[in-house]
Amino acid sequence: MNVFVTGGAGYIGSICVEELLNAGHAVTVYDNLSEGHRSAVDGRARFVLGQPETEGDLLRAVQAARPDAIMHFAANALVGESMTNPKKYFHNNVVNALKLADAAVECGVKKFVFSSTCATYGPPARVPITEDVPQRPINPYGESKLMFEKILQWYQQIHSLEFVAFRYFNAAGASEKFGEHHRLETHLVPNVLKVPLRQATQCEIYGTDYPTPDGTCIRDYIHIADLAQAHLLGLAPGATGFYNLGNGDGYSVRQVISACERITGRTIPAVEKPRRPGDPPRLVASAAKAIRDLGWRPKFPKLEDIVATAWLWHKKNPNGYLDDDVTEMTSALKRILLVDDDPVIVGAYRKKLLEAGFQVDLASDGLVAMKLMHAARPDVIVLDMMMPKFSGLEVLKYLHSQPALKAVRVIVLSSMCFGGEQRETAAIEAEKALAKSDCTPAILLATVNEVLAAPNVPASKPPGRSAAGVERRLPS
Repeated sequence: MNVFVTGGAGYIGSICVEELLNAGHAVTVYDNLSEGHRSAVDGRARFVLGQPETEGDLLRAVQAARPDAIMHFAANALVGESMTNPKKYFHNNVVNALKLADAAVECGVKKFVFSSTCATYGPPARVPITEDVPQRPINPYGESKLMFEKILQWYQQIHSLEFVAFRYFNAAGASEKFGEHHRLETHLVPNVLKVPLRQATQCEIYGTDYPTPDGTCIRDYIHIADLAQAHLLGLAPGATGFYNLGNGDGYSVRQVISACERITGRTIPAVEKPRRPGDPPRLVASAAKAIRDLGWRPKFPKLEDIVATAWLWHKKNPNGYLDDDVTEMTSALKRILLVDDDPVIVGAYRKKLLEAGFQVDLASDGLVAMKLMHAARPDVIVLDMMMPKFSGLEVLKYLHSQPALKAVRVIVLSSMCFGGEQRETAAIEAEKALAKSDCTPAILLATVNEVLAAPNVPASKPPGRSAAGVERRLPS
């Protein structure tokens, strides 16, 4: 299966990507790296540096990937921050997620797996929490996730977009290659492990007077690999609805600290602090439905196993992932405007350009091209001169008439007869031509790079090899 994964550079997403690839799936990761890390993306996956705020960016990425299914992990997930900046949470977790759902519908994607949260329940009416417990979120984070759950229900009913949504509390642990590294770490296990890593002198316990056996909060923990396996099971045809995930028992804060001491062999001092407002004494999810319906079986139900895998990863990577310079990566991206009315050529070239890290805008005729030029100025235009509707020559004339666009460089595609009247025949001939000629999309990539590297020249005279050879070799 071909799977499009948002947030695949984050903690949970990265390990789900690894498990997908291990299971033989093809994966495209879409992530803006605001929270994730480029080095957390499995090298076998195709990576797209996303810009979901840019109009059409998500849709174009989904169109290029042509996935069978989408897994949606990308979200802002800090409860405290959501109380001070609710707009950020509703915009990213709802508005951007809606863009993704719309892209799924437009591209004919049949399966949508959503990483939700047990925060949609709020203070639960009963524990363990089952899927029929009333949902009463008490913060914008939980509310935003609940809103998108409702959107998915309507999209399944109206658009036949089959969905599975998983609700869970605390993912923990690591795989051999990938682990937990947040720029702002709020999770208990990695914060406790900072002490034996000598990155902190003590950990903190918030509240010791709860009505629990040792007075500290009890929370549900799930190993990240078990969480990933549940998401893979959600891809099965016919699987749909909401599922809670957890170990069914829960562990107190003191139990987590003790487990970390046993696994690391180090004493971990803890400082007791007052309760945090809104912290319930016990939050534990029942996974009975997922076990019954999906056949989910946790491989790491014991807290010690979860902590042990986390400790191994943190010892090997004490500073986590090396932070990527997102600003540098974003500025290095080059925007290509591909102007051609032939979907076969456009599909072949666009795929290669995206794989090479370019941003690609598409225009099927010159009028659309002119609108796109002003919406987002391209660095290079790859132009078919022989389009029947508003020819490429008119595009060149327009470029010369606009002072702000005169420096845009142009690669001109030539005209090539397919030799067949039927569209199907033409498509076959085009694919044959691409396979046989020395003008494959890889040659186009080389030419694009040459044009980007060359000094600015008038748009009608592409530099170097592209001037002498591209017109002869590139099909359109």
